[in-house]
Amino acid sequence: MRGITGMKAVRNVTIQIPLFNETDALRFSKFYFDSIGESVRYVMDAQCSDRTKAIARELDIEEVYFANDKPFIENGYEAFAAAAPTDWIFRIDCDELPTPEALTFARTSEIPPDTVVSFERHQVIWDEGRFISPVHERFNPLNQRQFRLFNRALASFDRNIHTPGIHIGTSVHAPPGAALFHLSWIFLSWEDRIAKADRYDAHGQPAYNRANQLFSLDHKVWNEAPPSVVQDVYFDWIRREKQSSPPSIW
Repeated sequence: MRGITGMKAVRNVTIQIPLFNETDALRFSKFYFDSIGESVRYVMDAQCSDRTKAIARELDIEEVYFANDKPFIENGYEAFAAAAPTDWIFRIDCDELPTPEALTFARTSEIPPDTVVSFERHQVIWDEGRFISPVHERFNPLNQRQFRLFNRALASFDRNIHTPGIHIGTSVHAPPGAALFHLSWIFLSWEDRIAKADRYDAHGQPAYNRANQLFSLDHKVWNEAPPSVVQDVYFDWIRREKQSSPPSIW
């Protein structure tokens, strides 16, 4: 068990995750947060499949839903935020994992209440027992900042796809170690990625975002991602849940 330690909390924050139909990602997400001793809240899109609901029950996840009539979080963000028991929310997607430093920052940082905090995000795949990231300007963590920590009582909401989903007074950036790791390319097959891109295209996503979603894993240059607890727990998950060597995604 890896406990979260740090400074005294200055705010009560709900770590809240919207759940669509990312069942493989959900299994690892639950394993990760259980492994680090962190309590999170999963809130299911009302259109989740029966299979997703069954897996959530299997994982002993409380069935909480938010209304959403389109297949992307921004459209239902206000209902999603209303499902939290606290005004402060740290939203994390199901295929994203925050470092312990990000969780500590969410609770202990001295920021004004009318502030949204962005976190650097590392887009990763698994290779020979480690996370690696593409060397490409699109996926520089500085260009992948996600605006995720906010006070819903002071926010207005934006339903447009691929926006932060909220408007609030000011923004600040969390330090580099307080980051997110994005495992979408690990959990989605190429066919899944195409289907997701097509689904988002139908709701007006920009071409730039489609290009990100369909970035080729045959890209020539990759760097080792920063060491992290996320990587350690993912390796544990492979050994315990998969009962095999790390899967090849090439």
